[in-house]
Amino acid sequence: LAENDYCAKYIHSDAKSGVLVVLTAENKDAVNNQKVKDFAYDCCLHYVAFTPLYVTQDQVSEDYINEQKEIFMKQVADMDKPEQVKAGIVQGKIKKHLAEICFMDQPFVKDDKVTVAKKLDEIGKEAGTKLAVKEVIFYQLGL
Repeated sequence: LAENDYCAKYIHSDAKSGVLVVLTAENKDAVNNQKVKDFAYDCCLHYVAFTPLYVTQDQVSEDYINEQKEIFMKQVADMDKPEQVKAGIVQGKIKKHLAEICFMDQPFVKDDKVTVAKKLDEIGKEAGTKLAVKEVIFYQLGL
């Protein structure tokens, strides 16, 4: 870890899943801020609870997105609506699906009115720095 990184860890009570979340701060002193440490730990709890497939949307392959689009297009194919409306519905479904499977876009476990990304920004402002999720390592036994 770099001096401006903080790593939180959590092992679930069943001892079958655990996660490491590494936050990085522009201001290295912020990693000693208790709110930053608590947020990092809460991110661990969140990750184990919701087990997102990706951290950010840019990690999702274009092939996967195209596969989902095909599925959603079949779902709207028989609707009695103009093609541009159907295309809009498909785009909405893609956006919603990505928000469900990407950690940074999910509603935060301890404040579901905001996404993880928004809460990260809030905590960074409170700590007087810009924060980022540098890495997430998720372990699950039996998979």
